[in-house]
Amino acid sequence: MLICTHNRPASLGRALTALLPQVKAGGHELIVVNDGTPSAAYDAVLAPCGGAVDYLVLPTNGGIAAARNHAAARATGDYLVFTDDDTVAPPFWLNWLMGRLAENPALDAVAGWTRALAPDTANAVGKVQIATGLLPAPHPTADAEWVFVTACLAVRRSLFDSLGGFRLAPQLRLAGEDTELSVRLWRQGARILMDDAWFVEHELGTRLGVELRRQFRYGQSAGAFAGALTATRSSRYFQALRPRDLPGIVWRAGRRGRAAGLSFVQAVMAGALRAAFALGVIAGRRHRVRA
Repeated sequence: MLICTHNRPASLGRALTALLPQVKAGGHELIVVNDGTPSAAYDAVLAPCGGAVDYLVLPTNGGIAAARNHAAARATGDYLVFTDDDTVAPPFWLNWLMGRLAENPALDAVAGWTRALAPDTANAVGKVQIATGLLPAPHPTADAEWVFVTACLAVRRSLFDSLGGFRLAPQLRLAGEDTELSVRLWRQGARILMDDAWFVEHELGTRLGVELRRQFRYGQSAGAFAGALTATRSSRYFQALRPRDLPGIVWRAGRRGRAAGLSFVQAVMAGALRAAFALGVIAGRRHRVRA
């Protein structure tokens, strides 16, 4: 089990509370890499874990791809199981994965889904995320290919190593490392199971500014890969997107939000988040990644 964390000790504590019983029951290893944000709060979260967690603090913030590679380098198992510090795994999470791998020992990877964490207590920002599908989640790029997310992913260790792990590119420092790895796994001919019954619950946003920046980063990743993915409707759309398209994006997102039951203010938020993603796409195309 591999988790990378950056400046979110409380979220990490919640994730560990869900995972530790599963890890201990199955005799699995749990590795946490702190990407350059040590603090007393983190020490307090890790102290009760004792030797059940292998905790590494990086001296500087090197980005999510580098942090995940550091975590993978410390692992000894045949499969690398990734999740995030802002997720909560259900009690059956690891057992479900082990069952899938036992049924299909030839699998190179299992990719799961995300669901909203505590949707009944969501504030306005969280309600917008739920109504408009703005949580990180797998999505198709071609008939048989999917982009998956490292919030819920298991990859065969030997294949991961043969591919060189997560790619260390400037465009992937903050987001998109899972998109890039997805592309290389599919092109390598990896045997991948997309399993929507294997999932984690993902923390909902509470502050609009934070989510605007997050959507911009996601857009940058999509823009950087606009020409690298299989030619699909989405990739063609990302390549064709222009600033003059923003008003229409905001209007359509707001209209869909209202149709989904959002208030007028929440619908405006939905439009702003979609616009942030689109601006990220436009910015990301200037620094494209060759997959």
